[in-house]
Parts: sequence; C-alpha cells; structure tokens
Amino acid sequence: MSYALEIRATNIFDTWYGTWQHPWSLKADTEGITEDEVSVRFFGSNFKGGLDILYYTYWDQEFKIKDKSATHITWKDIVFERPEISVALGDFYYTLGQGLILGMEPDRTSEQECLIEGIKVGTKLSCLELTQIWGIPLKIDRSEMKYKILNDTSDVLFGINARTPLFSRYGFLLSCRGLRLKTEDTLYTNLWGEDFEFSWDWGTWYLEMAQKNGWDRIDFEEQSGYGVYSSLDIYLVNIQFMNYNKLGIGNITYRYNLMPILNRSGYSINNGRDEIGFQITVGKAVGDVVLDFSHSEIYTRDTTLENRDKRIIEYYEGTDFGNFNSSMKFLLLDGNVDSHFEERRELESETHGSFKNIETTLSVERVDAVTWQDSTIIFFDIGLAIEFPIWEVLTLRSSYTRRSKEVIEEARGIEWYGFGLKFEPSSTVFLDLWAGKEKGGATCSAGMCRELVPFDGFKLQLNMTL
Repeated sequence: MSYALEIRATNIFDTWYGTWQHPWSLKADTEGITEDEVSVRFFGSNFKGGLDILYYTYWDQEFKIKDKSATHITWKDIVFERPEISVALGDFYYTLGQGLILGMEPDRTSEQECLIEGIKVGTKLSCLELTQIWGIPLKIDRSEMKYKILNDTSDVLFGINARTPLFSRYGFLLSCRGLRLKTEDTLYTNLWGEDFEFSWDWGTWYLEMAQKNGWDRIDFEEQSGYGVYSSLDIYLVNIQFMNYNKLGIGNITYRYNLMPILNRSGYSINNGRDEIGFQITVGKAVGDVVLDFSHSEIYTRDTTLENRDKRIIEYYEGTDFGNFNSSMKFLLLDGNVDSHFEERRELESETHGSFKNIETTLSVERVDAVTWQDSTIIFFDIGLAIEFPIWEVLTLRSSYTRRSKEVIEEARGIEWYGFGLKFEPSSTVFLDLWAGKEKGGATCSAGMCRELVPFDGFKLQLNMTL
C-alpha cells in the first residue's frame, strides 16, 4: 500500500511597487521522497521577475535514515518590458517558428521541460521585429517527484529571429532565423531558415524551411541536414506535410528542436529527426453534429538497415453531439517504434456522455502486438469512468479498467480501479482525494515517450490561494 500527498498554496499581496506572489508546495510519498518548493513572483509597471527554489529529500525506508538531500534553483528571471523593447535575464522558454530549428517549451504530459538560461532581447520597430537569445539549453525531468537535468553538458546556443509586418495588410508574413550551437562533440552546428505565411478569404498556407551544417569534433566529419514543414487550410480541410533529414540537434534523450509530429497519438519514429509524412484532417458540422476525421502516415527516410522499415499509420474518426461524443482510432506502429514490441496495432473506441451533470466515459481497446521473438500477443482493455456531482461543490468520481489477460510488457495485473472526491468551494480552493490502483505504462507527447510508474494506494492534492 502506498500514499502520495501534495499540497499547493499561494499568497498574493499588493504593495505600492507591484504585486507579489508567494506560491509554495509540499509533496511526499512512501518511496521516501519529500519535496518542498517555494516561489516568489514580482510584478511592477515595467519589471517582473521571480525565484523558485526546490528542496527535496530521499529517505532510506529500511534504515529510516536520510539518504540524500538537495536544493535547486528551478527558475530565476527578471524581465523589463516596454512597447519598443524587452529584455529577459535568467530562465525563459523560446521557440523559433514551428520548432524546426529550436523548440524550448514545457511538456505537461511527460512532466519534462526545455528552457534556456541566459538573456533574450526583443526589439519592435515599424518595419521589423527582432529577437536575439544567448544562453545554455536545459532539459529537466520533473516527473515522479524528482528533479534531474537530463543534459548535463556545456552546450551553449545563440539565436536570432527577424520578422517583418510590412506585408501583413496583403495577407503575407515573412520571418527569417538562425541558430548556432556549440557542444563538447562539435566545433559548431549552424541552423538557419525562414517561414512564409499567406492568408486569403478562404484559406491559409504556411511553409517553414530549415538547413543545418557543422563539423564534428570527434569524427572530423561535416554535418548537414534539412527540414520542411507545411500546413494548408482550405475551408474544412487541413493538410500538413513534413520532411526531416538529419535536422535534429541534441541526442535521443534530450533535443533542442521541437518539430511538429503529425498524429494525434504523439508518436514519432526518431524524435522527428529523419522522417517524412503527412496528415489530413477534415472537420464538418451537420446541424448540431460535428464530424472530425484524420489520417496520417509517417515513414523514416533514414537509409540505414536499422531504421528504414519503420512506419506509423493512424486513422481517427470523432463525432460530437453536444452532450454526447464518441471517437474511434486505429494506430499501427511497425518496425520497433514501440519500445516493447516489434509491431503493434491498436483499435481504440471511446464514448463520452453527459446527463444532468453526470459525466460517463466508456473505452474499449484491442491491441495486437508482435514481440521481438515473433510471438503474437492479443489483449483487450475495457474501462468505465463516472463523475457524479453530489453537491454543487462536491463531485464523486470512480474508474474501473479490466484487461483480458496479463501482459508484462504493458503492465502487471489485469484490474485497475479507484474512487475519488473533488471539492471546489471556490475558484481559489481545490481538494482532490483519490484511492485505488493505476496501471501506469507508456505515454507519448510531441514525439517523446516515457513510462508512468504503477500506483496502488491513496492520494491527496490540495491547491489554494490565500
């Protein structure tokens, strides 16, 4: 039996020189991890900033002694803003275009974030918007109540982005950008590119292109690559296309690009570095019914024997009737795209209904997988989740999932269930109690996948603003 406790609170008070926020959080669980985070925020007329400090302790449960403690400054920044110029010093997120060259953003699904520690300067003129960045890229894992810097390197980057609004009245926008990355293994890596956006009465076309060159310090080999991403909206149809050829920077664990991944499941063959594919989405409203269809295919363009046969194919259909909606999705992962299987086919159906504020979700999933030893595994998951309002501020929720047989590669066990209470007396207080089993397993977002740890026990989460 396990338990997990999380309490978050925020103090807010005004002064003559600005508004201060003082959030703090406390986390603890039976794995012997306690975590306490304090944050101080300041907002003034032209200045804002803050400091976040995390303190955590790992306890040896067998001998009841402290095993490890550490303190980290997880966020620090001060920002000066005026209409014509802005300067950010410290930590910040930043993405160039659609991320083909640089994408440093938080990922709430995987509980990981990419940020830059340095300086960002922005200038706005009548004919030009210019942004320059200098700093150290950081990839941080905050999942499972831990703080870990995944890229413990000496990497440094410099980037610049120029955007002109001169032709915006004609429906045309143009941006150009460049990035230089210095690492331990390379003398230099340069990336540059541009994007074009055309808008008219019945559609929009976006095109982004990028190039990469550099020199490897270890192998003394020249680096090169390119990438193209395009999106076309015409009435009810959206068509996206990607072609990435050795454009990625960073390694398989961390990356500094955040290239678009063209499927709803969040899967990528190799983090969007060497792939070619498309996605077509059609949405149409027929009276009170909204229909949503999509089809995507991704293949690797890598010519090595290890990667060239990999592919991802996805079909999706969704129907929304207002208080009732349903969806069906087929997903094919072929050629060791999934970490556990050589091939995997999923057929997933989900139906959600709302009646007198009672929310009900029924899900059915069939998985047909082939292991590395060429053994075929077929299993079903059936799940039901219900949210029932007891009073206006109190909601009872319950979930139950059963698998047709145990599949160790996926998760141990065949049953997962839980019961919970949500208490929301106001917009400033939220209390969530939950007890039961969670199966864990893989979750994917933006081409990155991680394994969720199974849980069996009790959870308490409290958020409040004082």
